[in-house]
Amino acid sequence: MWYNSQIGTIPYYIGDGGKSPTTDYGRSDAGEDGYALETYKYVARINNWDDRNFAWTIFRLAEFYLNYAEAMNEYAGPGGLPTTYLNMIRKRAGMPDKNPGSVEAFREAVQNERSVELAYEGHRLNDLQRWLKAYSTLNVVLHGFQTKANNTSGALQRNWKIVSFMNRVWPKKYYYLPFSNAQVSNNYLGDGAGWLGQNPGW
Repeated sequence: MWYNSQIGTIPYYIGDGGKSPTTDYGRSDAGEDGYALETYKYVARINNWDDRNFAWTIFRLAEFYLNYAEAMNEYAGPGGLPTTYLNMIRKRAGMPDKNPGSVEAFREAVQNERSVELAYEGHRLNDLQRWLKAYSTLNVVLHGFQTKANNTSGALQRNWKIVSFMNRVWPKKYYYLPFSNAQVSNNYLGDGAGWLGQNPGW
């Protein structure tokens, strides 16, 4: 991964024009929320750091397991295979088994497991939309952290504080995609009565 013109290197703190240590809270160079991620940080694997050879993840086995567990719970309930595949993910991470006793409890467990296992991998928004939880979950003030580093007796000490950086708004119409105005104007999407053919809110 290229970052700051280097391969595979992510500095986590910056402030005072890039000096280290800093004298005040600055910003994280990893993003305005202050977090730097290792997800999707790939390095060249052969030919001595030749950037033409990367090991890209296309579909993770963990996602297969969670998809299967979620689907089987909705089809047949939580016993047997759904619980087995849920706990395969947890066991690999060193977490204790879960044994939800109802469809609703298993649904909550697998949704939580997806939010942890697949964090920052591009699944969260689609998951919240298909679970119809996006409106209640995403209309929030987002928090991150700011950092500073001080040289204390020759040792670099880092401190941080929580800050808010965005008031996110997610209207219910985002559950739907809009039809283009060109398509709506053709008048073949509507019902000829009260609905003109556009999705709600658009």
